[in-house]
Amino acid sequence: MVAFRVKVDRILLWIKTLHVWYYDHLGNSAEHDIRWFDDPADWNKNAGGNKAICIEILAKHPHDTDTPLLYKVTFFISTGVIQIQAKMKTMEDSYINHMKENDNKLAKVLESVSKIQSAKSDSTNACDQKIFNKLNTLEHENSDLKMSLQQSKLDQQTSQSELQKVNHNKSQKQLEFEINKLETTIHEKDDKLKTLVSSCNELKSKLEEKDDELYSLKQHACRDDGAAQFQDVPSRTRRSAQNNTDKPHVILIGTSNTERIDVSKLSSKFTMEKRIAYTLPDTELSLREIEHAPDIIVFHSLTNELREKSAESCVNKMKEIVSLAGELYPSSKVIISTPTPRADNESFNMKGQLISVLLKQEYFDTKEVYLCDHSNLANKGRAVPRFLREDDKYHLSDQGVNVCAANIRDIVDEALDLPKRRPFYNSNVNLNNGSRGGYRGRGGYRGRGGYWSRGGYRGRGHNNYNNYQSWGRGYG
Repeated sequence: MVAFRVKVDRILLWIKTLHVWYYDHLGNSAEHDIRWFDDPADWNKNAGGNKAICIEILAKHPHDTDTPLLYKVTFFISTGVIQIQAKMKTMEDSYINHMKENDNKLAKVLESVSKIQSAKSDSTNACDQKIFNKLNTLEHENSDLKMSLQQSKLDQQTSQSELQKVNHNKSQKQLEFEINKLETTIHEKDDKLKTLVSSCNELKSKLEEKDDELYSLKQHACRDDGAAQFQDVPSRTRRSAQNNTDKPHVILIGTSNTERIDVSKLSSKFTMEKRIAYTLPDTELSLREIEHAPDIIVFHSLTNELREKSAESCVNKMKEIVSLAGELYPSSKVIISTPTPRADNESFNMKGQLISVLLKQEYFDTKEVYLCDHSNLANKGRAVPRFLREDDKYHLSDQGVNVCAANIRDIVDEALDLPKRRPFYNSNVNLNNGSRGGYRGRGGYRGRGGYWSRGGYRGRGHNNYNNYQSWGRGYG
């Protein structure tokens, strides 16, 4: 049995073609009997099932009276399937008959050829020899022409290659000139940058000296008020400790991407304690070890987990941890830091994006749970290379850590209902090494497409890489 499918609008052509073949050709044969019928016989609107047209080819004088059917062709009108059935013995007989016919025809052809060859005369052979000689001459001429054509093509290609080589050398010299020019410009800009950095360091030193002088003058002014009204000026250390007790406290539980965040430099508006937990079970254990309920608990715990678990499993485990935090510390708000973009494996990167979408859908209307989005580390869903380390392409670079820390800081500000930070371009703090200057790059980092960060990277949910501008006050 053989079955194949055609388009429904073409099955009528098949029916018409086979109708002509079987009725006009085989139907006129004395050896075959053709039958045509519908299955089912009644095609009314209420009839169910698949409607079919059947053609049967039977032998009028079959040797086997029990199986007179030779072939059957069925057209399924609704599905476009054409099914052809045949008796195996019929196919074998047909194949053997064709072979016998071909053998007979071949024998006749060979016999005719032999007769023709034996009937050739000497004059015919001489004519054949002349024709053969002419053919050989033409073949030699044709071969010479082909060789001449190939040689001309080769000469033309050689001349073109030489011309291209000349143009290439000219372009190379022009590029070398431009490169030397650019190198000179870069050296000049680098010297200017070094001069500016030196000037900035001098100004910072002078500012610190003036600050110390002002602090000393305040101490002397208090002592000159008299013994009766004498009062101690609290040291900076004591003032800092006293102020920290009044500030909101935040606990950050995160993976290795948070190890290089200097929480003491993150913000002057709240205090932060950092704990490292590489997996979600470690995160749950670290959560249970908290002695005093903080104002906010920040979880950055999904980067490693998504490598071995599905997105749904990661989200469900994160939901359990958030619920546990609500049971243990009902007064604490929760911030979930979404997975950072990665370039080591596209599947992991897409899984991280899916986890972010599922978490946003889950906690969209939850007031006590905030989401920290890190999509500004990516461009059109793909991680920006400078934000990742080159050795593994998923751990954050120094710039990536700065951006991640700024994202966490801004969402903490929002959760604590703190006022938005004002632009202040020269007071940033680098969270990697504690030095001033923040995430600015060389004279204010500006990437391709308008990515401009002056004095710190901030913003929650703004992941338009080509238009994003950050004018945050810094990490202080």
